Amino acid sequence: MGVTPAGDQADAGTEQRILQAGLEVFSEVGYTRATIKRIAEQAGIKSTALLYWYHPSKRDLFDAVVAAYAPVLERVLAGARDIEKLSPEQFLSQFSARFLAAFAVPEVQKVFRMISQEPELIKGMAPLDELRPTNVYTFVEAYVATQIEAGVLRPDLNPRYVATALIGLLSSYLQAASGRSAFLPPPMPPGEYVSSTVELVLSGILKP
Repeated sequence: MGVTPAGDQADAGTEQRILQAGLEVFSEVGYTRATIKRIAEQAGIKSTALLYWYHPSKRDLFDAVVAAYAPVLERVLAGARDIEKLSPEQFLSQFSARFLAAFAVPEVQKVFRMISQEPELIKGMAPLDELRPTNVYTFVEAYVATQIEAGVLRPDLNPRYVATALIGLLSSYLQAASGRSAFLPPPMPPGEYVSSTVELVLSGILKP
C-alpha cells in the first residue's frame, strides 16, 4: 500500500470497514450507481483520499470486495453433492430447504445480490471460478439433465429453464421475507413454501 496516509488510521481495521461498506453499497445500488464518496461515508471514513489510498479505483475496490466475500457462497451448496442421486421430489425438497437456509444469512444475500447484478464485471474473476452464484443454477440444471436422460423427467424439458424457474420461486420467497418488495405478501413458513414449490415444479416436469 505504500506510505501510511495522515489523518484516519490506516490499518487492517480500516481496510475491513472499507470492504464491508463496499459490500453494503454495491449490493444495495449496484456498481454503476455506487460512488466512492458513499462507500467512504458508509465506512465512517472522513476523506475519500484515504479510500483511494487503499483502492485506487472503484473497479479495484469492487474486485477486492468480491475476492473477500465470494467464499461465503460456498454455504449455498455446502454438502449438496450428497443429494444428486435422490428422486426428483427428494432432490427438490432438500435443495430448496438448503437454499432458503443458506440465504437466510444476510451476508450471503448481499454477496449473491452484488455479484448477480454485475455478470460482465465478474466474468472470469478467479475467486468466482467455482463459487459464482450461477453454480446453484448449473447444479440444478445438471441434475435435471441427468433425470431426463434416465427417463424420469419429460424429454422435452429445457434443464436451464427448470433451474431458472425453481430458483426464481425460491428467490421470490427470500425477497418477500427480507421486506425489500412492497408488492409481495408476507411469506408463509419456509417448510410450507418448500412443499408448495416442490409440488408446483413437479407437476410440470414429471413424465405423465
